[in-house]
Amino acid sequence: MKALKWEGREAFIHTKPVNELKEWIPHFDRVSFKLHNGGTNKYLDMIIRKALSTDGEYVKDRQDIPVCIATKQYRLFQHREVFEALVDVLALYVSDIHSQEATLKIKEYGESMWVSFTLANHALNQAERLPFMLEVSGLNTIGAGKALDIRLSWYEPTYKTRFPFGMLSSHKVNFRKEHRKKTEELDSYTFTTEIRAFLHRHLDHIEGERESYKSWIAAEVSQHTLARWIDTAVQNKWNYQMAASAYNIAINGYDIQVKKSEEITYLDQKPDSRKKIPPSELTEYFPEPHYYVRTDQAPEKFAPVRNAFDVSLVLGWVLSRQRAITNQLKWVDIPELMEKLVAADESLRFLLSMP
Repeated sequence: MKALKWEGREAFIHTKPVNELKEWIPHFDRVSFKLHNGGTNKYLDMIIRKALSTDGEYVKDRQDIPVCIATKQYRLFQHREVFEALVDVLALYVSDIHSQEATLKIKEYGESMWVSFTLANHALNQAERLPFMLEVSGLNTIGAGKALDIRLSWYEPTYKTRFPFGMLSSHKVNFRKEHRKKTEELDSYTFTTEIRAFLHRHLDHIEGERESYKSWIAAEVSQHTLARWIDTAVQNKWNYQMAASAYNIAINGYDIQVKKSEEITYLDQKPDSRKKIPPSELTEYFPEPHYYVRTDQAPEKFAPVRNAFDVSLVLGWVLSRQRAITNQLKWVDIPELMEKLVAADESLRFLLSMP
């Protein structure tokens, strides 16, 4: 995979034991926003990323670096506070959490962080399918107007594929748990207590997820329904390339890279009225294969799809291959997309409504 990007900036990934990972998470200070000659803005501060001992790997010079400006009233909520609060809570669910591995994805200057922990002792445990484990993620951004997110997902570590917790059952999960104004005071103790309550509330529904899993596997999806859904719901929610990838993986088991998608039109139409070819037609049967090239072969466990659950795995696989972290985070869109797939097919609605 190419280098990671986060909102157009370079990003990095670190997978290490929890007790080591903290050293890779930057600390931030605030200083007056002023010029070297003494002119000071009385309303704003600069937020400074402090140099780390681990900076040698991805920050060329170990110096403090300004990352953004903020109002004097802005509550600077540190990445390390989020990390430590999550570790404190997860220690209740995972034995020896400090020696287990966690994954950190972070922008070059550290202003955005995504840290995730897998709970192997909370798994779907379906022998006939991929072994998905519960994942707890925390996302934080040093900048006004951004949410502090706590998210739950089912995660398969071999292929780095995830889909949201709560998708398999009617249980709804609020993925943006801590969407609050950054000026509100939120001490670490309160935050830790809220995370604990959040996890307790949702972990009670794991057994329901396991039972609903069987219904999703039993729900067959026709190729016609799949194509119509790809060309509308998936393309509108994501983009042309991701929709074309999802369809080819679902039907043929391999990914494709679209070439010059803006030029993909029906060739038998006049130039002023050409219609773009739907993503579902960019397959091996399409008479103009030069519009795309084959790339990755998807694992047999994922495709070709046989049922509704397989379709959700394909969506997760497509996102796991994305270079941009903002696209990887679109796994929270999967329940909405799957709802539209189910709504498009009466037989799916019937099967998934059965107790």
